[in-house]
Amino acid sequence: DHVWHRGLWFAYKFVNGVNFWEENEAHGVQRGEGPVSVDADGARARLIQRLLWQAPDGAVPLEETRRLELARPDGGELSITWRAELRARGRVVLDRTPFTTWGGYGGLAFRASREWHEAQLLGPK
Repeated sequence: DHVWHRGLWFAYKFVNGVNFWEENEAHGVQRGEGPVSVDADGARARLIQRLLWQAPDGAVPLEETRRLELARPDGGELSITWRAELRARGRVVLDRTPFTTWGGYGGLAFRASREWHEAQLLGPK
């Protein structure tokens, strides 16, 4: 129902007043910088990507190194570990939509397909 919802993603609603949550020409984007590093074996895949959080005027307030690890040891349940390191390129103000009936919008988010019914989502213990 929202084209900018990609399944599993991370963003702040506003970075220095620029909307990075939604995607269109008037908003900020997370641009990949260089190739994604991939290391995989039979039970795990590790991906590392460098991203630049770019505002419509070309300013880059944040650099991010994102590390994802997908694992299914012994053919069991799939786990996803998401690590992000954000580095500010100067003074940065992180903000979110004021809480109303719509929530705060910011951080790690997940939106599943409507057909995805029998799954269980488990957080860390």
